[in-house]
Amino acid sequence: MDYDKLSTQTKCLLHTVSESIGQLESMIHSLKSSLELDEINKLYYSLKQDIQNINSNCDRLSTLLSTVEPYSRRSQLRLSLDQTRFECKQYETNLRVIDRKKNEKWRHVVEREELLSHNFSTNASVRNNNGLSGSTIIRLDPDLEHYSRLSNVGKQIDDILISGSFSLSALQEQGHYCQVWDRTGCCQII
Repeated sequence: MDYDKLSTQTKCLLHTVSESIGQLESMIHSLKSSLELDEINKLYYSLKQDIQNINSNCDRLSTLLSTVEPYSRRSQLRLSLDQTRFECKQYETNLRVIDRKKNEKWRHVVEREELLSHNFSTNASVRNNNGLSGSTIIRLDPDLEHYSRLSNVGKQIDDILISGSFSLSALQEQGHYCQVWDRTGCCQII
């Protein structure tokens, strides 16, 4: 196969991977049950195979580059090949990130399904049966947990800002005392 044909085929494959990654992200975002996971996995492994094909095509293109005539065209093609490799590496990285998101989302879906299928009893009956005291907290939604963490961070930032405000006012007072010291030439505390 000549360089131009293989290059066109590789760029077409790269464009297909780009579109499929967007589709995979939207499928993962809308994942609600374990039934949808098979379709997501098929697309994921298809994308992984396409990226491997792009990498092998880039290796073949690299060897075919020395056969391209005229010589002046080689530098332009080498630049295009490097750009294709860079895009492929970016898509590999995106695919790894998407895989982590998929696994996290899958874990949340499984936990949610387990919680929804579990029969819960009141805290009082659990305490009476087990002889335990205290309350039980069950986190049903990761978004709620995320929101509570964000509100805690907001409170901590408010505390830091208040502390900084007190520090600045203390520095202003010290500056005022230093000005009094400079005017009188001796130590006087106001």
